[in-house]
Amino acid sequence: PLTSPAACFVRTETILNKHPPLQLRAASKTFSAATSTSLDGFHPRHYARICDDGLDCLSKILMAMEAIGCSLEQTWWLTFPMLEKPQGGYRPILMNPSLIRRWERLRKPECGAFHEHVARQCWALAGGFSIDEAFFEQGLLSEVGVSKVLVIGGFLWDAQKYYESFDLLELRRRSLKHMVPAVIVKFCYNFWRGPRFIRLGNQYEERIFFAESGLPAGSAFNDIFVKAYAVDC
Repeated sequence: PLTSPAACFVRTETILNKHPPLQLRAASKTFSAATSTSLDGFHPRHYARICDDGLDCLSKILMAMEAIGCSLEQTWWLTFPMLEKPQGGYRPILMNPSLIRRWERLRKPECGAFHEHVARQCWALAGGFSIDEAFFEQGLLSEVGVSKVLVIGGFLWDAQKYYESFDLLELRRRSLKHMVPAVIVKFCYNFWRGPRFIRLGNQYEERIFFAESGLPAGSAFNDIFVKAYAVDC
């Protein structure tokens, strides 16, 4: 059934374009053969083996999910494997069901207008830029300043548990304000508030929990939502 207790939007948003079977099959083949599977047990590349009629049906299912603002009941569950950090402790990484991962990859190009709207020179998350490049550029500017006998200062702001501090309701508001497609915002907002499992190795936490805050590491939309949340700062 295409219903969810987390649904909180009415059907007023513009529905995004339907994906033809050829595009669905091509998107499946972009995933690495070594990528992991989640609770559903399907690898994202498995969908490339579905016939055109089956993929056309799948496309309609995805559009129905977008219209309602939630996923199929079988894909509500969010699995968080705990990865060990080199400096100690663990880091939870969202492992989406394969259907959701394919949907993210198909819909991310719809955010082109958002990237133009929030374009800033300070982003290290922009296409063609990396964190290392941002540090290198700042270091080069400092060296140039020293050669011009200028006083140079700087600091490294390493926000502890930054993703965990994101309030999902506020993230939804800022994302809509900054032109992230409403279809994507409502779906992710509802999906991320769904039931969560914690996994350590082959062991699963018996308790199921729900969250009202925290941007799940591992989503294809993370760079978009980080920008939407931080652009006004």
